Amino acid sequence: MQNIRQKLLGVLELHLFMRRGVERFTASRRDMALSFIVPALLFPVAMAGVFMASRPEIAGLSAGEVIALYTVRKIAVMVLSLYIFYAVGKALDRHEEFIRFITISNWSDLGGLVVGLPVYISMALHQEWMSTYGLFTVVSFYSLAVFGYTVMRAFRLSWEMGVVAAAVGLAIGQTSLQMLFYCAQRMTA
Repeated sequence: MQNIRQKLLGVLELHLFMRRGVERFTASRRDMALSFIVPALLFPVAMAGVFMASRPEIAGLSAGEVIALYTVRKIAVMVLSLYIFYAVGKALDRHEEFIRFITISNWSDLGGLVVGLPVYISMALHQEWMSTYGLFTVVSFYSLAVFGYTVMRAFRLSWEMGVVAAAVGLAIGQTSLQMLFYCAQRMTA
């Protein structure tokens, strides 16, 4: 229980841009493996958000098809991101930091959920997308800043490299989303 409390405190500190947040996570392979439970448990919440958003790009698909597409997207993004950050860790000779980074990233999904709650609530209340879009944009930029800060601290890099990492994360996420919409369009055609 103490271990979980330390991880939650680390997530909070990272979301407040505090240096100590990274130190609360270990570079242990066991902790890394166990950390994958967090995104797995939060995946149904993310799927609820997908269905609440009711994007026109996926309107013609069944619930099973939407879940399958988003599951494939989540796995593909995770694998590609892990590969890229593994390459960075290897190039910089920081393998232990890579293991710690994975653990932090998985636990940070909880922080992302909390930060994104206003957007989820707005969608659940069936607010117009344009009224939610501003909030969504602020939450997205904040999440990117936290991600860049986490990469910077976990790999002990300059802030410029943290910004590059955030840009790479954004590119991966947006490209995968566009690919998902393309697949959805092909499936309904």
